[in-house]
Amino acid sequence: MSAETVEGDTHDGDTVQISLSFSPEEWWWSFAGASSQRFKQLFPNVIQRTLNRQLWLHSGIAILVPVAAAIYTGSWLTVGAIMVATFFFGGMIYGEMFVIIKTLQRTAEAVGDGQYRLRIPDQRADEIDDVYRGFEATAADLDDRVTEAEDAKEQAQRQQERAEEARAEAEAAKQEAEAVADQLRTRAQEYSEVMDAVADGDLTRRLDADADNEAMADIATAFNEMLDSLSGTVEEASEFADTVASVSEDAAASGQEIRRASDEVSGSMEEIASGAEDQREQVTDASERMNDLSATIEEIASSATEVAGTAADAADTGEEARDASERAGEEIASIRENAASAATEVATLDQRIEQIDEIVDLIDGIAEQTNTLALNASIEAARAGEAGEGFAVVANEVKDLAEETQDATDEVESVIAEMREQAAAATDEMDDMEDSVESGADTIEDAMAKLESVVATIEDVNAGVQEIDDATDRQASTTQEVVATIDSVAAISDQTAEEAQSVSASAEEQTAATREVTETIQQLSTEADQLSTLLDEMQVSAGGTGATIDATLED
Repeated sequence: MSAETVEGDTHDGDTVQISLSFSPEEWWWSFAGASSQRFKQLFPNVIQRTLNRQLWLHSGIAILVPVAAAIYTGSWLTVGAIMVATFFFGGMIYGEMFVIIKTLQRTAEAVGDGQYRLRIPDQRADEIDDVYRGFEATAADLDDRVTEAEDAKEQAQRQQERAEEARAEAEAAKQEAEAVADQLRTRAQEYSEVMDAVADGDLTRRLDADADNEAMADIATAFNEMLDSLSGTVEEASEFADTVASVSEDAAASGQEIRRASDEVSGSMEEIASGAEDQREQVTDASERMNDLSATIEEIASSATEVAGTAADAADTGEEARDASERAGEEIASIRENAASAATEVATLDQRIEQIDEIVDLIDGIAEQTNTLALNASIEAARAGEAGEGFAVVANEVKDLAEETQDATDEVESVIAEMREQAAAATDEMDDMEDSVESGADTIEDAMAKLESVVATIEDVNAGVQEIDDATDRQASTTQEVVATIDSVAAISDQTAEEAQSVSASAEEQTAATREVTETIQQLSTEADQLSTLLDEMQVSAGGTGATIDATLED
């Protein structure tokens, strides 16, 4: 007996039908089993199920009843007939069991041969049919599990192949990383030399940005752009500092000239005041003498001649004072223009300082980006393990250089802050100077107006004295009129002396204001010289390019 199956692997879903074939010695039992099954199929399923479940009970009864009947009746013929019937039905029962067992055996053999998609055609109305169906389901589930196991095996093989490839690639990457690390270590040393020179103030040095390694090329490009911008800013600041120093020196020189002119004006006004005081005394003396005019007409004539000469001198002095006042007004106007120009230059300096501050912020941002690149490089080196130790050293050096750059920018920002404070102080002082100049100009204009009045009065006095001198012969009869005229002249002389003293005080105040302006301008010139000296310490090339180092790397 053998199971007939479909040849080959049945994992693809093909179903193998279980069929039985028997040898000649097994034919009787298969026939008996098939006959029993067909006989029971004539009954309903309930009866078939009952007969199948009481199979052994029926067999026992079939044996015991004939034996008991034979013993009881003693009819061996009947016993023999019953025994024949019993063996017939027992054979059918055994044959049915034989077929069931063989079917299960062949099913197990098919599963053992790797055929899991099975179908048992025998249909029964009892638990044996459930066993058949359970075999089919178990075999199908086993087929699914075997398929999954084979798929997992293939996937594991593919993963192993990929792992081998990845290991080979990792080995190649390790060798390549070691080569790149050696090159980066060499280039980093060269970069360090250039950056040290730049940190010492040599802004002519540059890094060669023509590198195969993208990260190093980006670092070199950013560093060179930073140096170009910083060099341009330093040159502009130096030129501007020189300009401020030159303008401040010119303004200081002009202030000295104005101060000298103011001193001259002050001296002239003091002379005018002194002359006016002398005139008042002389007029008073003339008034006293006029009271005694009747005593001597010659003495009156002599006094009148002396007074005429003094009045002429006073007129000349008044003209000189008017000319000096006009010159002082012109000098004050020049001071006003120079002060406005200096204020404009200081404002421009403040704008330049703001530009320098923005550039320093840009440099600080580039240093932060460089620090970030160094941090990323350190992370990549840590991932690479021992192969990335050299690259980690380079990243740390780049990070240190970025931190040094940030320290340098902090120092520049500190210097810029001091410059901004000095510029602000200079601006305030220039504003105060402009206010003082405006006040001085107004004072000089008032003094000039009063001086014009004084000069006109002196000219009138001179004319009157001349008339007195010419009419000396007629004064004998008009003594009282001369006395009245002398009293009027005395009053005018008092007023002239007071106004001359006021003008002299204003001139002294103007001189003091001019001296303060000159000192402020000199202080501004000193600060500009300090700024120029500080900027000259930084070496900058005229063309924006300097010495470079070779930064070419093989990828």
